[in-house]
Amino acid sequence: MLANSEKGPVAVNFWSPRAGPCLMLMPRLLKLAKEFGGRFLLVRLNTDEHGRLARDWGVTSIPMTKVFRHGRVVDTLHGAESETSVRALLAHAGFLGAARNGLFAVFTLLGEQDPRTRHYRDELQKLIK
Repeated sequence: MLANSEKGPVAVNFWSPRAGPCLMLMPRLLKLAKEFGGRFLLVRLNTDEHGRLARDWGVTSIPMTKVFRHGRVVDTLHGAESETSVRALLAHAGFLGAARNGLFAVFTLLGEQDPRTRHYRDELQKLIK
């Protein structure tokens, strides 16, 4: 897994099938992994089965998503955050680049209900393609 972080970001989701918030976050992560088609690797690590590994990485609560780049943790998301927050995490981790980071920041600050959000989302889609 860490070797893959040399090629691109690796998002490791520490989760448990017994925790409701984990089950809420999972569809968001899977949607983004599919949407961005290989631009980051999503790894799901079941803490019930791999508790020691989770503890070794400092996981004290779940869900927790850590983004690795070049073998190191570059960002961490705690809890079942919104899709917007997960996008911001990935942008901060550098997988979209500086220009896209700015659009993500604006999108996150404006929120879903702001009429300018559609414009920025359209601009972001142009950058991603």
